[in-house]
Amino acid sequence: MHLLNTPEFSYIGVGLDRASSHRKSLEWLQSRRQAADARTLVYWRWHIAVLTGSDLGEQAPLFLHNTRDETLLAQAQETVFLGQDTQQAVFAADFSHLDDAQDVLTGADAQLADLRHAVHTLQPAHSAMLGFGKALMHWHENHRYCGRCGQPTVSENGGHMRVCVDKSCGKAHFPRVDPAIIVLVTRTDPATGESLCLLASHHRLPSRVYTTLAGFVDPGESLEEAVGREVYEESGITLKSAQYQGSQPWPFPSQIMLGFFATAATTEISCDPDELVDARWFRADDVRQAGDWGDESRPLWLPRRDSIARHLISTWLSEQP
Repeated sequence: MHLLNTPEFSYIGVGLDRASSHRKSLEWLQSRRQAADARTLVYWRWHIAVLTGSDLGEQAPLFLHNTRDETLLAQAQETVFLGQDTQQAVFAADFSHLDDAQDVLTGADAQLADLRHAVHTLQPAHSAMLGFGKALMHWHENHRYCGRCGQPTVSENGGHMRVCVDKSCGKAHFPRVDPAIIVLVTRTDPATGESLCLLASHHRLPSRVYTTLAGFVDPGESLEEAVGREVYEESGITLKSAQYQGSQPWPFPSQIMLGFFATAATTEISCDPDELVDARWFRADDVRQAGDWGDESRPLWLPRRDSIARHLISTWLSEQP
């Protein structure tokens, strides 16, 4: 499948034909599930199942196969169709109802992993595929009942729709993606001419982590309005301009992160105490001295490398002398 030019963010590039017209047919889906070459990703209580390789800690997803894992596949509490690659169907199955994780770990090298911890040991297409499945599983888990009438819903369309079982209601529900902006604000120091960036310490993160500002888009506002509102609400900074950089699916649990660079119109910081512990203007040399998340030798940590926040910071750094 042809992809438009896009930054190389993690969780992008599933590379599957989602077969949106074919997956409406139950007969077609059954034929794909029963195919000898069909593959199924494994999820257990929000963990992914991977196989650990021998080369430099590389990992690959654990795939279940019909010819070998038929009994286990039949025990899945939810199975969704992700798409097909050269006619080979790929599914995702949730086994969270099983008490023992070992029941789903087929093979001597299989283990459970946190997707965020495993992402850099996986091929990009695999991490994107696992993120796609993870987001769908979260949606199914949280939409088992109709928001209109409260009756149960059932999965249809290969797991890309849930329909209320009450015929008098019959409401169709579709996977939800929550748009959130994420922005690196910069300004020029009038005394030195240096570019400075605004990074903040958030209550929800370890105290050493300083990262960009972010927030959900409200109903009735544009992305640019959301950027200006979130920056002002969290830091008291007003903006002169904002420029869109790119987007990243974020399956934790189901956001689409919309990245921006913005230029500050004001400089005095006033933190929202409910959101931020601290916010500061940083010089490029200060940021270069920061460590990766978890680096105990550094007093300052940058956001994880799989995030669009890290991409925005790294892009800005690359442009500084």
